[in-house]
Amino acid sequence: MTESPSFTGSAGRLLVAGLVGVALTAAFVAPARAAGRPLTQPARQAAPVSLTMGARAAAVGKLAAAGCTQGTGTSSCDLWARAGSATVLTTPVNVWSFTSNATDPLRPVGPTLVVRQNDTVSITVHNQLVGQAVSLVLPGQSAADLSGGAATDTVGAASGATKTYTFTAHRPGTFSYQAGHTANGNRQVAMGLAGALVVLPSDGTAYGSAGSAYDDDAVLVLSEIDPAFNADPLGFDLRSFAPKYRLINGKPYPAADPISTDQNHKVLLRYVNVGAQMHAMSVLGGGQTEIAQDGHPMAYPMTVTAESIDPGQTMDATFTMPSGPESKVAVYEPAEHLDNNGQQTNNPLQFAFGGMLTFLDTNAPPPSTDGVGPVSSHVAASPNPSDGLANVTISADLSDARTGGSAIDKAEFVVDDAVTTGAGFGIPMTATFGTVDVAAAQGTIPATTATPCTTVAQPVTLNCLAAGKHTVFVRAHDVAGNWGVVGAVIFN
Repeated sequence: MTESPSFTGSAGRLLVAGLVGVALTAAFVAPARAAGRPLTQPARQAAPVSLTMGARAAAVGKLAAAGCTQGTGTSSCDLWARAGSATVLTTPVNVWSFTSNATDPLRPVGPTLVVRQNDTVSITVHNQLVGQAVSLVLPGQSAADLSGGAATDTVGAASGATKTYTFTAHRPGTFSYQAGHTANGNRQVAMGLAGALVVLPSDGTAYGSAGSAYDDDAVLVLSEIDPAFNADPLGFDLRSFAPKYRLINGKPYPAADPISTDQNHKVLLRYVNVGAQMHAMSVLGGGQTEIAQDGHPMAYPMTVTAESIDPGQTMDATFTMPSGPESKVAVYEPAEHLDNNGQQTNNPLQFAFGGMLTFLDTNAPPPSTDGVGPVSSHVAASPNPSDGLANVTISADLSDARTGGSAIDKAEFVVDDAVTTGAGFGIPMTATFGTVDVAAAQGTIPATTATPCTTVAQPVTLNCLAAGKHTVFVRAHDVAGNWGVVGAVIFN
C-alpha cells in the first residue's frame, strides 16, 4: 500500500504542485483506497470492463436518470431539508442538507438529480428545519421554463410544510439547485442545502452534439466547511468565513471517491461549485478541454490547465486518459489548500494531503467504505522510567471503530524518528489481530543486542539509546490498506 503524499510546513505548501506532479502522475501499483461511492452517486448506464490483474472497479460509464421518479415525459423529485450531523474524516460536523427522503444519512451536499431533456420536472421541498423557511432556486434554467413561482419565490416552504417547484428541462447540461431567496438562504446554501442537477439529451452526448461525446462522466460537486460557521450558522459573521475542509461530493481527500475509467476513455468532468468561494480545478499532467459553462456549450472549446469556477457556476470539461500501463491522474484544486484543517499523517511532522483532490483511475479498487486508518491509544512503556537493565514493553490499544470499521491486521512502534522510519518499517507488535478493536498490542525494546550500536542501522535497544527522554510512536494498519495516525508516549 503506498502512503498518501505529504508536505511539511509552510514551505512545503509552495511545493504542493511539484510534489503532486512527482507523486501522483505515475502509475500506481497499489492505488490508495478511498471511501465508498457517495449516497449522492446517481445511476449509470452499463460500461464495458477491461481485463486487468486483480479486482478492480468497472469504468463508471454514462449517467442515467436518477434521484427522481421517472414517468412519461415527467420527473418527480423530492428534497427533504434537514438539520443534523455529518461525518467528515471521522469528525462530526453540524450540517443542513437536502436528502432524497426523511431517513437518508445527512451529507454536506444534497443528492445529484439527473433528468431527461424536455421532461416536465417537479421538485417538492419538504422543509424539516425548525424556525426557518426554505425555498429553491434553479440557476441556469430560463425564466420562461419555470412555473409555480420557481423564479421569484422569496417566501418558500414554512417549517414543517412542503412546496413544489416545476420547470421544463428544455436545455441539456450541468446545473445546480440551491436553497433560494429567503431570509437565511445564503446561510442555508453554505450549510449544505445545494446539489447538482444534470439534464441528459437523448443521444448519449453532453449537449446533443458530436463535439460533446464522451465515454465516462463524473459529477464533481465542490463545497467547503468552516467548522466555526457550521457550529453557529445563524450567529456567525460570514465575513470571517475561513474553510478548513474543501470537499468533492461532500468528501475531502483521502475520503473522496476515485473516478473509475479506462485507457483512452474520454471522461466528462461536470464541475458544480455550490460553495462560497471560487475554486480553480486542474487535471494534473494534462489539459482539460472546456466545452461548456453554466449549461451553455462553447462555440469554440478551449484547452485549459486550470479553470476558475465561481460560486454557483458550473463547468463541463473533457479529459482523455492516456494509453499504456494502468494509471491514475489527479483532479485537484491547485491553490495551496491541499490539507484538511492541518491534519497530520502517520509521520507526526508532516501535514497530510487533503482538500479537493481525487483521481481518474484506470485501475481503481472496488468501492470501499474505509479510507482512514486505525487510532492508537493508551500507549504505555513499562517499566517507565527504565534503568536500562531489563527489557521494556510497549503496549497500546488499537481501534478502527470510528475510522472505517475495518479489521486491524498489524501494528508497529518507532522510537524517536517516525519521519525517517516510514509506515511499514517500524518494529512489529504482537496482538490478537483480525478485529476492529485490538486490546493490548505489545512490542519489546530489548535491553541489549549483539549488534554493535555503531552500525549504520543502529538497533533499537536500551544500551544503544542515550540517557534521557525518548518518544515512542505507535501506529496500526487495517485490512483496507490504511495506516492510522500515531499515538505516542514519552519514555525515560
